[in-house]
Amino acid sequence: MFASTSQRNDDGLRASYNISIAKSGKPHTIGEKLIFPAIEEVLKTVLHKPASDIIKRIPLSNNTVERRIDEISSDIESFLCNYLQTTHFSIQLDESTLPDNAALLLAYVRFIMNQEIYEELLFARTLITDTKDFESRLEDILTMVIPPWIINPYGDIEETNVIIQEELTEISTNGELKVQFKKGYQQFWLQNNIPVTYPDYFIEKAIPLSNIISVATDGAPAMVGRYRGFISYLKQNVSGVLAIHCVIHRQHLVAKNLSVRLHESLHLVIDAVNRIRSNALNTRLFTQLCEENDEHFHQLLLHTEVRWLSKGLCLTRFFALFETIFEFLEY
Repeated sequence: MFASTSQRNDDGLRASYNISIAKSGKPHTIGEKLIFPAIEEVLKTVLHKPASDIIKRIPLSNNTVERRIDEISSDIESFLCNYLQTTHFSIQLDESTLPDNAALLLAYVRFIMNQEIYEELLFARTLITDTKDFESRLEDILTMVIPPWIINPYGDIEETNVIIQEELTEISTNGELKVQFKKGYQQFWLQNNIPVTYPDYFIEKAIPLSNIISVATDGAPAMVGRYRGFISYLKQNVSGVLAIHCVIHRQHLVAKNLSVRLHESLHLVIDAVNRIRSNALNTRLFTQLCEENDEHFHQLLLHTEVRWLSKGLCLTRFFALFETIFEFLEY
């Protein structure tokens, strides 16, 4: 009887691990709010079995799911680090910024195992700003000479020319005229922190830096800087490492060499799409027109300047709805 009870508890524990809440990207509370009610309904309606005895053996509370994810990730990381201690691999680094403006360093590794190529996320760590670096940087900022035209933009204008002063004030208030400064401090402390964060992890996990045969970065100055960049640091510690500037998508390469005619045509498409999508009324009217014309798609894809890759999908959807777009813009 005790063996049977233990087996049932083990089955419930195994089910708790196998339910992939983290892979689906759902909140941890979905286990109690959705999965348990669904299991209970299936057991009662289809199998005609009491659900309470089965459900109570499957731990899926919010805190339990969090611990399961931590345990699984720790086990995967341990296995990966142990394997990287004895094999050569390539690494790719990407410095990204979270919505709360925190800097995040991502490291991916690619290696061969059982004659197959694998790619895994090695770590993701937040880069912490060092206040000592800020103090030294602040001294440089305070010693900078500020041009007079920044302090008083109207200093070179005659006092009698009131019209020009009023026009400058208006466009400055509307945001059309702005004084922009280079954001050099973020690059400064990233160049100091990335070379420190990266080897600390490898020392902690006992992974020899000599196992790295190549490295690819996102091309940011903090990565490829000649003196303080990560590539410079790595070459000083790993001789013969192959450094790749960045992995560039073929769509981005095409964008660099567009002819004048294609460039103008592309911007006409973007202007048309943004004209429809940027206005709520235009979007609703365009959707209604697509439904009346029995189109397969009812929405255009909004283009963004952040990534050139969005142009491919934007152009494809624009071509599919070309006749409807032409009809809509005629009114």
